[in-house]
Amino acid sequence: MAITINGSGITSSEIADGTIVNADVNDVAASKLTGALPAISGASLTNLPGGETHKFVTGVTAISSGSSSFTVPSDATKIWIKAYAGGGGQGGDWYGGQGDANGGNGGNGGFATNSYNVTSGQSISYSVGTSGSGSSSYHCGSSNGIAGDGSSGGNTTLSINSVQKINLTGGSGGTGARNWYGASSGANGSSGSNSSASSDSLTSIYLDSEAVNNYILTSYLPTTGQGGVNSSGCGPSSNGESGVIVYGWTT
Repeated sequence: MAITINGSGITSSEIADGTIVNADVNDVAASKLTGALPAISGASLTNLPGGETHKFVTGVTAISSGSSSFTVPSDATKIWIKAYAGGGGQGGDWYGGQGDANGGNGGNGGFATNSYNVTSGQSISYSVGTSGSGSSSYHCGSSNGIAGDGSSGGNTTLSINSVQKINLTGGSGGTGARNWYGASSGANGSSGSNSSASSDSLTSIYLDSEAVNNYILTSYLPTTGQGGVNSSGCGPSSNGESGVIVYGWTT
């Protein structure tokens, strides 16, 4: 057997089986690779990613009015929720002898983005806040007076097996303009509050999916509980937007 040793390494036209152990071998010709490869076991491999790395919401539903209930489906383990209370209505305008004054804008409804653990068959009850009405008392003329206030938006709530989880208050109505001993626009209503229960803890697979799931829920929102906003000039007051609940499931 001819063996050549030089600065580039060791070469041989024939090397017997079992004569080289624990060696680094480079540039082996394909003709030298014959026979069956030894069996390889993965029993000792660690830190490999699992087969499922995300949990995205399905069955997304938007509810924009009313009070009712629904049941957790058989394969669901978590409900994801984005909810708003109703927005307050705008206060009335009053344009008169002392000048022009607009009603205050309605406050936005409270909002929450939460997720909770659920079990198949649990009952989920809800109530969606109504929109606040704009003032029906406004004046566009030359006399003096005081316009009426807008009304507050309704509260939005949601409970799981009679345990309240979502609790949002509606925005308050804007106050009416005053045109009496000088023109004074109304004050804007206050935004609603959020006293909902904190979300249940999320494992890593849910944390990796949280931003996408919230984006999916947002894409289903028909309204976002905004308060009624003053339009240009004198005219009827704007209503606030109704509340809404958007939810979806993960398994």
